[in-house]
Amino acid sequence: MGSGKLSENLVSVDSAGTWLWELRPRPPRAIATLVLLPHSGAMAQGYVRWAPWFSDDIHLVAAQYPGRGTRFLEEHATDISELANPLAAVLAGEPGPLFVFGHSLGGLVGFEICWQLEQMERGPGGFFPSAAPAAHYSHLLRQPSDEELVAGLLGRGGLDRVALEDPDLLGLILDACRSDWVMTASYKYSGARRLLRCPIVAFGGAQDSGVPAALLNGWPELTTGHGYVHVLEGGHFYFDGQMATFTTHLEREIRALVAQG
Repeated sequence: MGSGKLSENLVSVDSAGTWLWELRPRPPRAIATLVLLPHSGAMAQGYVRWAPWFSDDIHLVAAQYPGRGTRFLEEHATDISELANPLAAVLAGEPGPLFVFGHSLGGLVGFEICWQLEQMERGPGGFFPSAAPAAHYSHLLRQPSDEELVAGLLGRGGLDRVALEDPDLLGLILDACRSDWVMTASYKYSGARRLLRCPIVAFGGAQDSGVPAALLNGWPELTTGHGYVHVLEGGHFYFDGQMATFTTHLEREIRALVAQG
């Protein structure tokens, strides 16, 4: 468990000052950078509480999507390329071994980022999709009503009930979720079979009714390297309540891959 001080106000990593935010200062002898990609409706600040669970020699950064946090005045993205393209361009300049973790929507964003990084010959050391159906599976969805969005977020653990008492906050969350739904529903893996070279290790919850293990099991098919799936107890946000167990698994994967070079 790390002892590094949390950033009370996240500090931008990229020169544009928008896309990547440090969860704590970069360690002087970082063995790797782990970039965390938020789920639907979420923002970079949601990952701040993760920082103490990682060792101090891992540089932790989180992506901030347009329309969230300090970018709330910007238009929401409606196509995954609008997130993946600029994030890949920024991450290509990140020094040292790079690892990508994406939860739910972040899993699809992460796959596209990894693909682009490999085309730039700046491939990541590993990709960790979480609670996300494999990218080549169908993502056709029926558009939910606001009531269904709220019920789904509450049921899956993605919404604090306090937000229900703040109409302005709830409105911002729902705006983000609607745009994220458009991104997910319109996503196309493409006709050509695109395989990553980096390892893919997927994570998910055994009780996640929205993304059961059967939908996670396709991820290892999308790499020419090694790939497998970790299924932990819990629902869509399976890591809640067992961060020590989850981050031990994740950090063990990172350290093993760094050691392999």
